[in-house]
Amino acid sequence: MKNPQLACSGRFISHVTQTTLTLAMTSLTSESLTQEIEQNVIKNVNLVCDVLLEDIVKYVLDPYASHILRIMLEMLSGVSVPVKVSRSDITFQQQQQQQQQQQNRVKDAKLKKQVPDVFVELLHRLSAQLSREDILESCLSSDVAAPVVETLLLVSHATDSVLCQKTCRQVLKSMQENKDGKVLLDHCCDKFTSHVIQCLLMVESEDAKVAFYEQHLKSKLVDLAVHPIANFVVQTLIKHSSFDLFVLVFEELFVDIEAVLAVYHIGIISSLAETCIKFKTKQKKLLQGLMKAFHCYEPADRQTYIAPLLLTLSTYDVYFNTEENKIISTSGNDDIAATDTFQITKLENMNLHGSVLLQKLLAFENTSSVVSSIINLSPDNLVLMACNQFGSHVIDLCMTSMTVGKKSRDAILMQFKGQYPKLAMDKYGSRTLDNLWNNSCLRQKTSIAEELATKEAQLNNHRFGKFAVRNCALHHFKHCRKDWERMQSRDTKKRKLFSDLIGDQTQGEKGNILEKKMK
Repeated sequence: MKNPQLACSGRFISHVTQTTLTLAMTSLTSESLTQEIEQNVIKNVNLVCDVLLEDIVKYVLDPYASHILRIMLEMLSGVSVPVKVSRSDITFQQQQQQQQQQQNRVKDAKLKKQVPDVFVELLHRLSAQLSREDILESCLSSDVAAPVVETLLLVSHATDSVLCQKTCRQVLKSMQENKDGKVLLDHCCDKFTSHVIQCLLMVESEDAKVAFYEQHLKSKLVDLAVHPIANFVVQTLIKHSSFDLFVLVFEELFVDIEAVLAVYHIGIISSLAETCIKFKTKQKKLLQGLMKAFHCYEPADRQTYIAPLLLTLSTYDVYFNTEENKIISTSGNDDIAATDTFQITKLENMNLHGSVLLQKLLAFENTSSVVSSIINLSPDNLVLMACNQFGSHVIDLCMTSMTVGKKSRDAILMQFKGQYPKLAMDKYGSRTLDNLWNNSCLRQKTSIAEELATKEAQLNNHRFGKFAVRNCALHHFKHCRKDWERMQSRDTKKRKLFSDLIGDQTQGEKGNILEKKMK
């Protein structure tokens, strides 16, 4: 390497250097690695590392060299850390992928191979330089340098817990003792520094997290939760809390949960629900709090509307237009105002975040209130839910969740009676129909098939309906009923056996699978 300085900071050649280092890191894990190749890799890594250490301030703030630094940290530690892409013009799907990636960065960071001893020494030298107070002060508010600090925290967490905790303390100290006069709460609200704080919460020890909460966040969580940036810090704190810390965080946020919902920061509520499931605590209290926030807790008969309210993220008053109903009532049509309004209210504007939250509630130990609310929907509204890209996942989970009883699933199937052809001829409804079919007994499948068979010609000519004809084997159903019954019984036994074999694994991974499907 004739000009290592240019190779690290050049606009174009730095990409070549980064790719070369990545391939070199891969070669170190190869079974065909020879001593000669290993020595060459070590020699060039030493050269690049020496260049970076000569002027660390310059390179850590350089938009091209900073990527080289991140690759070097991974290479020296032998840890693979997913690269976070920092761009402003990203699509919604990319934003979702980045959020999921941020949540998984710690668990995905894993030791690939035992690195050479010289790499360990270089890593400590590089870590010591990056942990300097003047370096951290420059890094924390920079979109270029902040990811370098995050990478340092993640690789040290995976390789050296002592180094990780030491780096965490240095980062916190730098945030508290900066020349700009910013306090730590200001950093939580910063576009770039907030990501570093999230990373800190992922890798800090349990005692350090409790101290962090007690010293900096206690009694301020609601203010942070309603902030457009700081609310992600609160979400990370919730997801990475111990049981005792979660109880403290939950109680503080629960007091003003309606304020969080008012700014549509549903991620906070979903994180609370997810952690309630994890620790099997506060589930009933959270559901009651949501009912109060959506104005359907009292009187008690309003609680049956919690599902559509959550799915549309609308309060009871907004969803049912209660002010308009009062006008109708004063005109002498009391019966219409009291009963018909609830029957004719169309389930519209279903929301992605509302659907995710409703799915979390269906994983609670006691789902009777939520399931009853879904069952009490009119058949037309239930079809609208099943044919919606967000609502359909709720129906799917009702049919597969271990916490939803067989009687409840049977009641949902009864509500769809007479509506199956509509489901079959819809993009999302056809998938819901597949799920209903796969979780039905032979008697229920016979009922569904009889209903679909009356529309077989129409279904065969429809782009989605033809799949229902094939999956339900309607030709066999009409012409070879006994063979059809044997085939369905065999499939049911296979599904039950498969479910028993992987039941534990499926239950543990179900949340991740559903969120991926939403994308």
